[in-house]
Amino acid sequence: MKKIQQLKESKNPLRDIISFFEGNLRYKLYYSEGLLAYLMREHIREQIDFRIAVMNPKCYEEGQCVICGCDTTALQMANRSCEGLEYPPLMSKDRWKKFKNEKLAVHNGSHSWHMYLGTLVRITEVGNNFDFVEIKRNLCIED
Repeated sequence: MKKIQQLKESKNPLRDIISFFEGNLRYKLYYSEGLLAYLMREHIREQIDFRIAVMNPKCYEEGQCVICGCDTTALQMANRSCEGLEYPPLMSKDRWKKFKNEKLAVHNGSHSWHMYLGTLVRITEVGNNFDFVEIKRNLCIED
């Protein structure tokens, strides 16, 4: 019932439906063993691990996003970024490699994410100014 209510209140219900199926399918693959585990591409698995590492601890503890109410595990495995702006949208293999090597900023509307000296930074454009928010320090992303 909660999911139906969220869908009714959604600004983009089609995107939310796609994200729901995408996230739940990847959730099954992510926690699978054997052959099913190999169906998930490595750069997607790395980005999911990254998202889990940088997510809001309160969202993790409650099992759902404190901003949008989505189940956190499925939300982190969908392509789109969290409405709480904790992490960027999922990237292609090439873009992910550049991002984790601090050679690419990812943009989504008025927000950008960038890795700088092992720290995830979110930059938000506010009028003519920029707001810099440090999300997580000391991130070690394997290459």
